[in-house]
Amino acid sequence: MSTVSLRRFSNPDTLKHISRAHLISLLSSYKEYLQKRGFKFPGSTSSEEVDYESLINIFMAPKEDTPSDLSEMLYLIDEMSSKEMMDKLLNATKKKGIDFRPGIEVDPADVAVHLWLTDRTILEETHTEQQLIRPRAFSAFASTVSQLPKFLPPDENKLIAMQTKMDDTFEEKKRGRGSRVFTYQHKDECFF
Repeated sequence: MSTVSLRRFSNPDTLKHISRAHLISLLSSYKEYLQKRGFKFPGSTSSEEVDYESLINIFMAPKEDTPSDLSEMLYLIDEMSSKEMMDKLLNATKKKGIDFRPGIEVDPADVAVHLWLTDRTILEETHTEQQLIRPRAFSAFASTVSQLPKFLPPDENKLIAMQTKMDDTFEEKKRGRGSRVFTYQHKDECFF
């Protein structure tokens, strides 16, 4: 089984800086799985201490039955839990007109978790946009047409059709469904 490298979620201090309510809410969908792995799930109003070490051990040693969406969620939140990414997330909420004002002493991991819980699209879009800045591969094609027509980005229906076609292919190859396609216009370029 492949593992995900969690730089920040392997540190108990990072988890301790996430608000207790946010952390419990984030993990509540996986309560049965986490309990099966030995994590004592604290109550939401309890003063009982969260066993951060136990959580880290579960996160860092996934098993065959680890829910894939749990791994994906942890990876995305971990990637977006730096101060630089927090600034980008806060800018993204402002651009979308969302009134999100965390406290002065807020931790980047808590901001990422909060956004996952309230508007995960912002987290996904900002993460994807960062991947454009540091691409892993690049392909370019020259056109034989001297005057290219004006490019119009695909509408929502075309994006859904692209996602469906990719999902069908991924499912056929035993990779699962859940594709998301985002478009980013930058000057005269369009990134997907």
